[in-house]
Amino acid sequence: MARANWLLWRREKKGKVPYQADEPRRRAKSTDPATWASFDATRAAYKPQRDAGVGFALDGDGLAVIDIDGDTREQAIDLLHDTGCRYIEASPSGNGLHGWGLFDGELPRKQGIHDGISVEIYNSARYMSVTGNVINAGRFKELHSLHELSASLKRATATQSTQETQETQEAQETQVRGGVVPIGDEALKRFLPPTVGTRNKYLFALARHLKAQVPDASRADLRGIIKDWHRLALPTIGTQDFTESWGDFIRGWDAVRCPEGELLAELLKGVDDDLLPDGVPDDYGPKSLRLVKICQRLQHHAGNEPFFISARTTGDLLGIHYTNAANMLRALMADEVIELIQRGTRKDGQASQYRLVAGAAH
Repeated sequence: MARANWLLWRREKKGKVPYQADEPRRRAKSTDPATWASFDATRAAYKPQRDAGVGFALDGDGLAVIDIDGDTREQAIDLLHDTGCRYIEASPSGNGLHGWGLFDGELPRKQGIHDGISVEIYNSARYMSVTGNVINAGRFKELHSLHELSASLKRATATQSTQETQETQEAQETQVRGGVVPIGDEALKRFLPPTVGTRNKYLFALARHLKAQVPDASRADLRGIIKDWHRLALPTIGTQDFTESWGDFIRGWDAVRCPEGELLAELLKGVDDDLLPDGVPDDYGPKSLRLVKICQRLQHHAGNEPFFISARTTGDLLGIHYTNAANMLRALMADEVIELIQRGTRKDGQASQYRLVAGAAH
């Protein structure tokens, strides 16, 4: 974000307290632009031993955030997708979601419950923590259903906590092990298997996340993280021997071909300007043509190996629902633009593998 709406924040007895990047000893205000700074200045001022993170002040100038508290399930992510969010990241606790997008207008309700999911919506007079713990890294899009979501919110009960209450009570998640890997117990909870038999799936998801965030992490750094993960997951997986989890993680780490979040966004930067390979049908629409170019980039990145992409990731990249994205991938296979090498499995949590057929794949 190029806007100079950035600030620091720290955990104090009063909660998440904002501070100025230009004068870190002085508090910032979410309603006072004079206390904000550019992202570069805020990043330079940030000190992990002092600050819990950075935040962005919403000033009613066309940006909005949907804050989902205490829920990172697929249903919660689908709710953000259906509202129009294409950029989604985990909250500082690792137990919630922040979906960002574009919105102008008044909202009937700012907080409440939608289908059992705790939702808060902010577009002014509020700052939001920004973690960089990216789940989907699409471009900001118009939140076409935000007004309808706001109107549908039902009053929360007294026992349902807000983000401010929960995140004030939770310990800071941004721990740096060996000065390299920023992930702690709260962030790891996002990758804990909910049932027996899903260990490989969640270890692979963790491998994809870490491969994007810290691709140069040492084996020692990774081993420490997986030891923490194994300790937290032990009540569910029932696997006493740590080496089984460590071995499964390394297998997933070595198999990752489709990078997560920011790394994928960097890999696909400028993809719309690429030339199409030969052999692409001339009746494809703009989204189908963009998908072909994405596949071409991923194939180039994978070299002679197949590339990985899921229907959900495809939908995020194209701004469509993942079921429509799955149909589009099938169409590309039917037209022999790509070929399916191995279908992904829910058990292992891996995306399907494809190879580019059209043109001269690199």
